[in-house]
Amino acid sequence: MSTHDDKSLTPSGAPKLTISIPVGRAKALSKATVLFLPGALLGIVTGLILADLRFIPSGASNRIVDYAVAALALGLAIISIFLLIRGGTWLLLSLWPGHVGIHADEHELRLCLGPFKARRFIATELRITYPFDTIDNGDDVSFEAYLPEEVQIQTLLPAIIPHASAERLDRVLLQFAKGSEPQVATALSAVFMSWRMKGTGKVCRFSEPRP
Repeated sequence: MSTHDDKSLTPSGAPKLTISIPVGRAKALSKATVLFLPGALLGIVTGLILADLRFIPSGASNRIVDYAVAALALGLAIISIFLLIRGGTWLLLSLWPGHVGIHADEHELRLCLGPFKARRFIATELRITYPFDTIDNGDDVSFEAYLPEEVQIQTLLPAIIPHASAERLDRVLLQFAKGSEPQVATALSAVFMSWRMKGTGKVCRFSEPRP
């Protein structure tokens, strides 16, 4: 997974940390396939069902049964259209001609996601919570919380939640970013530490995450 670490200087003379992670185009194509194929198959099945219906009473057909089957086919058609639209959107992302990627620095998180639109979040408006934080605040504790803090920071994405909503941005990162969770977590760990100090004042108990 390629990342870009911008070491340009800020006005105060301190290096500016900027991390860029590309969108996983192969991952997007895989999602498109998983959604598009069932949608297409459902569409074909729906078409075959509708083509076989006869709404004129006869010895071999009952309008009540035909209307009931047509209502069922309508439900299948709606599901098919939904899957095709979602699959088509992921396919567009995999083929998107413009820039798509995830960019993070000390001040903000920017998601450039092509057909899924661009979004921007201010770092001070994000709550960053690792599993080890749940031990102190009394939340439900998972087994990951007992791993060494350094291991968590290098292998797990923290819960990233905007103050204004309950959306889990860490899940968005996993969904779109190229690479596995440990790769993304390692690449963004220094930025997350910066956000924690700005947003909540929380810092891990060791001084610097390993490169």
